[in-house]
Amino acid sequence: MAMSSILNTDDIKKALDAFAVADSFNHKKFFEMVGLKTKSFDEVKKVFLVLDADNSGFIEEEELKFVLKGFARDGRDLTDKETKEFLRAADKDGDGKIGVDGKHQILLVADNNTFFSFLLHMCIVNYLHVVCSVNRHK
Repeated sequence: MAMSSILNTDDIKKALDAFAVADSFNHKKFFEMVGLKTKSFDEVKKVFLVLDADNSGFIEEEELKFVLKGFARDGRDLTDKETKEFLRAADKDGDGKIGVDGKHQILLVADNNTFFSFLLHMCIVNYLHVVCSVNRHK
């Protein structure tokens, strides 16, 4: 799925242009500029799934470096400094990845109730998956 099917192409271009210079990336401002604050639960989930290139349920540091390419093929790579700052802001347990299970968070949008509803939903889904797996193996 292309990010342009979820977000406005002009908004994506403006946001990419605003952070075109190396070491200028600010994830909160970027995600606000592309319009994530106004998106529904399902749309935010789709954005996460596009950014999770290896479909692991997490965005690891290597994927995070290429996060702007998830919005447009011509997006630049984040610098090592930007990648580490973004990861540090989102990786609360220090395991080097961000995601949507009970131990991980992705900070796409500050103060976005839709996004936090998505995170809560994913925590519940992951919890139920673990409980069902444990009960199945008893």
